[in-house]
Amino acid sequence: MNTIDDYRDQINNYIDNLRKQKEFEHLEISIKGFVTDSTKDKISIESNAYIGIRNSLTVDTMILNYLTDLFKDYNGEEKYLFRVKYTDLSKKKNKNKSNDKNIDNEVVEHFLVEQPKHKLSSMVLSEDKWNELNKAIASVKNSPKVYKEWGFEEIDPASKTILCFYGVPGTGKTKCAHGIAEKLNKQILCASYADIQSQYVGVGPKNLRNIFKQAEENDAVLFFDEADSFLRKRSSDSSSSASMHYNSMTNEMMKHLENFNGLVIFATNLTENIDEAFMTRITAAIEFVVPDTAGRADLIKKHIPSKCPLAKPFGDDDYLNLSNKCEGFVGRDIRNAIKNILSNAAENGLMELSIKEFEEGFEQYKDSKNSLNESVKGKKGNTSIKEQIEWNTANYSVLGICTYMAWYDGDETESEANKLKQIAKLLNRDKLIITKLSDLPSLDELAEKIRIKKQKIETACHAASVLSVTENEDGNIDMLTKLCSLLNLENEEAEIIEKYYQIEKERQTLFAKLESIQEKKMDDAK
Repeated sequence: MNTIDDYRDQINNYIDNLRKQKEFEHLEISIKGFVTDSTKDKISIESNAYIGIRNSLTVDTMILNYLTDLFKDYNGEEKYLFRVKYTDLSKKKNKNKSNDKNIDNEVVEHFLVEQPKHKLSSMVLSEDKWNELNKAIASVKNSPKVYKEWGFEEIDPASKTILCFYGVPGTGKTKCAHGIAEKLNKQILCASYADIQSQYVGVGPKNLRNIFKQAEENDAVLFFDEADSFLRKRSSDSSSSASMHYNSMTNEMMKHLENFNGLVIFATNLTENIDEAFMTRITAAIEFVVPDTAGRADLIKKHIPSKCPLAKPFGDDDYLNLSNKCEGFVGRDIRNAIKNILSNAAENGLMELSIKEFEEGFEQYKDSKNSLNESVKGKKGNTSIKEQIEWNTANYSVLGICTYMAWYDGDETESEANKLKQIAKLLNRDKLIITKLSDLPSLDELAEKIRIKKQKIETACHAASVLSVTENEDGNIDMLTKLCSLLNLENEEAEIIEKYYQIEKERQTLFAKLESIQEKKMDDAK
């Protein structure tokens, strides 16, 4: 059984090798190991890495991944804790040569709080959504009583409320965040990933720390748009600079969320790639959906200004008629369409507007929107914007299905692992990190998430490709047939997928023969 000294020697060798890499040669890194009590995690890492030290957070992630792998099979009784310290040698050397401020400090953004731009009363939501929102608002209002008077701060020292708004673009997530701030009589501090990330190394995490600090000091609602950029699932791939960057940002976000006193609202269009650790921190998750006929009618009513020169007031039937003209519209579409209608009326010198102008305006906006959708070429040819979002969101399920195919007959082989990596790369995703099949949803649930016909066929082809390298040939066809059925593919399509599997199988056999020939030639040459 290894001792703390054995592990320390291995870790120090790893650190020495890290220092030999050009991007880390400016760092002096020291790591200390301790035997701790049984309540401590044996591979936990406590670091005083300062985000102003270039690349220290990147090394943090690499060390944590290394420790995880090092202790992967450890089952001893002793518990180990490691602490890492950094010094920037280049800054230390030049400390007495210049009084200039660190350039990182010069580029840190200062985020300003503002008054909310929208009222909650302007929102159009179903009764269920209103109930969810009101519960969330009540959680914030009652926080002082729950934490201070009733002592919940003994359980959770930080009196935070974390909301996650998710759904397709234009459904009112940002507007609702402003509305909640207005309802609570608070200011709001808004930021997106683009606002926080910087071209300078280490400044992104500094900006993140700064924005939490300013929100808490001003008792402002903190609103993050594009939440999937901050909170994507962390990867164990320490060789990818992109993975290390996102890991660092996600780790930094988690740390600040844990210690924040106040309300944080995240908005995202994509939820499949969000880190599970964040999901457990959410107080409430509220989905914003495309409005139905009645919802669109209410939105139209709210978006026509009170001073609009209508020929006569619109009745309920008029609003329903207009709602039918804009099926599939979200709130942003309705707002933009009405703005165009009023602008055209002003340009044409109309003194009053009838229902006809609104009907024609909605039709024109729909035609324009459809033309745009048709001109947008996604990864798989001409798809609508909505389809692209559905496609990207479903890619997690595609990978899940492929992983299921690799694992259904037992542990993952090297060939299956390589095939899954190839498919993940094609989908611009990280390979799923699972240890057993039960970590995945069922095959039925995964297949249900894939709704676009082209993606159903692509998924079946990817699955056939994975099955072609599995060792259990007897059950492969049955598994492929089951998947085609769950994806609702036609019999003719399923037959073609089966042929595709046979071709892939034959290709693998031919490839193996070619490798054998090459190996024989190399042996003969020796």
